[in-house]
Amino acid sequence: MNYFNQRRAFRQFKVAVKKLTVNQACLYRELLDYANDSGLLDASFRLQNDYLKSLTGIKSDDGLSKARNVLVQQELLMYVKGKKNEDSPIYKIVPLSQDGRPLSEKRNSLREKTEQNAEQNAEQNAEQNAEQNAGQPAEQNAERFFSITENDLSKTKTPPKSPKGDGSVLSLPEEFATEVWPAYPKKQGNYAKSQEAYVQAVESGETTKDQVLAKIAEYKAYIKLNNKQEGFVTTAGNWFTGHGWRNEYDTKTPEKQPDRKEVKENWGYGVD
Repeated sequence: MNYFNQRRAFRQFKVAVKKLTVNQACLYRELLDYANDSGLLDASFRLQNDYLKSLTGIKSDDGLSKARNVLVQQELLMYVKGKKNEDSPIYKIVPLSQDGRPLSEKRNSLREKTEQNAEQNAEQNAEQNAEQNAGQPAEQNAERFFSITENDLSKTKTPPKSPKGDGSVLSLPEEFATEVWPAYPKKQGNYAKSQEAYVQAVESGETTKDQVLAKIAEYKAYIKLNNKQEGFVTTAGNWFTGHGWRNEYDTKTPEKQPDRKEVKENWGYGVD
């Protein structure tokens, strides 16, 4: 990543894409300058909240959190929450194109293809399940469900690697930042609380990354199928903190209603 090209692209972002507040713009510039000075423009790095507040002039943790949340929502940077009194938060600058928009990295294009396939599969599976289950006894359906579940659990997958480039496996916060949050259609709301809800749910065994991504794909298919306007789509903050992966979405194609024929009533006029 070229530092000066990134600065020019960021100015273009503020003009053509979204106007930022003073705190938001200042926070981004300080993170960009730190990454450049440290030789970490293309890598992740850690910074303490107090140090960032001293650099930016932002006075409170809440102010810093709000400014950072907007930058993450706009995909200007990636963020992984730190552990209190242990590890500082992790940041990574996202490269921008000349028009100020985040570049589509290989993982993003792959994610988009995965989401499209997941949406198609969700629709196809819903129709297939409805056809297969129609008229079958409940015992057969239950047996089929548990056999599928056992097969899924027996499959082993290679854990994704950390963006640090050291070959380590992604932590749950990193997993959320790089794979889960970007997959959601309406990236608004409190990022930190969303991440915390996801991490706690996965650690407790309530859900898994694959199940959450599948449910997000199902929700996106539901939105598309029902032509939901943006104002009626649940924000990421509410979806994650509300454990949206528990929701059920009807992805069946609505049945077309037959055209109503107008029936003309005979009131007896002209009848002898």
